[in-house]
Amino acid sequence: MTDGPQEPKEISPSDRFKALITNAESATYGLKDNLLAVMTRDGSATWQTVAAHIEAQLPGAGEFATARLNAILALVRTLSNRQASVSE
Repeated sequence: MTDGPQEPKEISPSDRFKALITNAESATYGLKDNLLAVMTRDGSATWQTVAAHIEAQLPGAGEFATARLNAILALVRTLSNRQASVSE
């Protein structure tokens, strides 16, 4: 228990923007964009080729791009693991 009222934590504009670009909806759109990019380039795509495409964008990415790419990678890994467990 705490004594007295707690002050709400201030969220920086930077953290607020990161939360916006890493939410589930944004990650889903990002995944779709990267999936289409790989399919256009290669003619087909797998979870591994999409993950490799996203990982290739990480070097040199800025703070916000890195946060968004990592959110998209997390979604790819979640979906990939879900598909693998259904196949077994």
